[in-house]
Amino acid sequence: MSMSTGNEVVSEFKRTQQAIGKAQAKAQDALEILEHRGVKVSADMWARADACADLEQAERWFKRSFDVERAEDLLD
Repeated sequence: MSMSTGNEVVSEFKRTQQAIGKAQAKAQDALEILEHRGVKVSADMWARADACADLEQAERWFKRSFDVERAEDLLD
């Protein structure tokens, strides 16, 4: 039986927060690409990007941001 130390808990929390931050940044990057391409992005979509905590999902959005014609198609 192994016991966690306070430092391990803090370290795990820090890793989780960093992963969430990376996901949010990647999702926001995807929306910035859309705007750069002239695609309108709603405030609701920015809120969804800000709430994104899944890096794999954010990566998919980022890759799709180069091809979709409508912002709504990015987040489906």
